[in-house]
Amino acid sequence: MVALRFVRRSPALWPVLLGNAIVGLFAFNFPTFFATLATLTFQQPSLFGIAESVNAVTAILAGLLLARYLRTPTGLTVGAACMALGGTLAWVALSPTPLLFIASMPFSGSRSSRIRRRRSRWCSGRLRAR
Repeated sequence: MVALRFVRRSPALWPVLLGNAIVGLFAFNFPTFFATLATLTFQQPSLFGIAESVNAVTAILAGLLLARYLRTPTGLTVGAACMALGGTLAWVALSPTPLLFIASMPFSGSRSSRIRRRRSRWCSGRLRAR
């Protein structure tokens, strides 16, 4: 409780905590959503495994590229990464066919790496835990 009071009084930490809470509430339930979409909408439970495999490979490749070329995150790059997250999740949610669902996974994987790479140094441990 003391930590929350400290954050509430700190103008530098309050927006970060609020942004993290919003992204956590609306975006990081996507593995459950992907599994439900593959199983209930497309009636192909194995589609989830294929989609997540494509997602993982793309995330690793994008992470390696970003580690090589992107050194310092800025507010613009963080904002762009967050917009990419929202766009990718909307694309997946609106996928009318299994093929478009699978086609969205490379963007989903690279989006995860972009967000992790654009974070500031102080939240490095938190993002590694996810």
